[in-house]
Amino acid sequence: MMDILQYLILAENAVIIALISVFGAMMIQRQKRIQTDAEARAKRRSRENLLSMRFMSANTNLSVVTALAVQNREVNGQLDSALAAAKEAQKAYCDYIDELGVDTVAGVQDKKKIGDNIHPA
Repeated sequence: MMDILQYLILAENAVIIALISVFGAMMIQRQKRIQTDAEARAKRRSRENLLSMRFMSANTNLSVVTALAVQNREVNGQLDSALAAAKEAQKAYCDYIDELGVDTVAGVQDKKKIGDNIHPA
């Protein structure tokens, strides 16, 4: 009788250890996924920040050049190049938004509705 009881206790301990091992492996796997997701988000944020800064810089330059053109009452090559740079920066940002998927960025399902507000006319 003692032998059976010892075997049952050993079997119970083995099951408990197996469950703990499985749970531990699941937690490690979950933590790796969380870390991978966080790294991917950090890369996306970094790229978006770079594009945003480029976009803001191009818009600021366009504003300054436009103000100088109005002030001096003359349009020169600076205005054309600033406008081209602003359009290029806007296109790069819109391409990035399309890459991510509008519903990922905006958190909605209606891409057309959001896309109409994002893309230049």
